[in-house]
Amino acid sequence: MEEKFKAYLEAQFRQIAPTKAAMEYRKQTLVSMLDRAQELRIKGMTDDDLICGMVIAEQGDFAAKLREFENATVKREVSRRLAVLLTGLSVAYVLALTLIYLITGFVAHKWHPCWLIIVGGILGGAIVAMTFLAARFARRKAFLPMRVQITGIEILLCTLIFLILQIACCISGSWMTFLAMVALIAVTDTALAFATGSKAKWIELPVCFEIVCVMLYVMLGMTVRGFWHPGWVMCLGGAAFAIAEATASIAVFSSRKNKKNAEEKTTMNESYWTEW
Repeated sequence: MEEKFKAYLEAQFRQIAPTKAAMEYRKQTLVSMLDRAQELRIKGMTDDDLICGMVIAEQGDFAAKLREFENATVKREVSRRLAVLLTGLSVAYVLALTLIYLITGFVAHKWHPCWLIIVGGILGGAIVAMTFLAARFARRKAFLPMRVQITGIEILLCTLIFLILQIACCISGSWMTFLAMVALIAVTDTALAFATGSKAKWIELPVCFEIVCVMLYVMLGMTVRGFWHPGWVMCLGGAAFAIAEATASIAVFSSRKNKKNAEEKTTMNESYWTEW
C-alpha cells in the first residue's frame, strides 16, 4: 500500500517545481496517508485496495492543493528576497548619507547643521516607506492601518520641516509647525473618514473643526498683536458648530430610524394577514 501511495504522490508532485519545500510536503502527505490507512484498519476494514482508494479519494482535488502550495511557496520566497533587498538598500542608503555628511563636513567645515543630511535622509526614507505601506493598505481596503500610516507620514514630514526651518534657516516661531501639524492631521484624517465611509465620520467632523479653530487661534495669537481678544470667538464658533452638527446628525438619525421602523411595521402587518 505504501508503494501505491508513493506512486500516486510522485505522479501528482511532478506537476509542480521540484523544490526542497515540495519534497518535505510530499513526505508529510505520505505519512498522513499511511496514518489514515492505519485508522481505517483499526476500524475493521481489511481490504487494502479499498483502503487505498478511500485514502486517495479523501485527498480531494490534490492538483489544486499543490497549485496553492506552490503559489504560497513562491510568495514566501519573493517576500524573503524582497526583505533582504530592502534591508540591503536601507543599509546602503544610510551609509551613503553618512558619506555625504562626512564629505560635506570636511570640505565645507560646517558639521552643524550638516548633520541634517543624515537626519533628513532617514526621515525622508521613512516617509517613502510609510507611503508605500499606506498604498498597499488602501489596495487591500484596510482603511484603519492606512490612516495610521498617513498620520505617521504627516508627523515625520512636519518634524523634517521644523528641523529645516529651525536649524538650517534659523526662523523664529518655527515651533508653530507642530501646531499646524495637529490641524493637518485632523483635516486629513477627517477627509479620509468621509472618503472611506467610516461610521465615525460625523463625529470626527466637529472635532476636526474645533481642533483647527484652536490651532489657528493660537498661531494667530502668537503672531498678530492684539488677536488674543476677541480672537477667542473662533474657539467658541467651533464649539457652536460642533453642537449644531451633532444636533443635526441626531435628528437625521432619528428620522431614518423612524422611517425604518415604519417600513418594518408595514411588512409585519402584511405578513400577519397573509401567513397561515
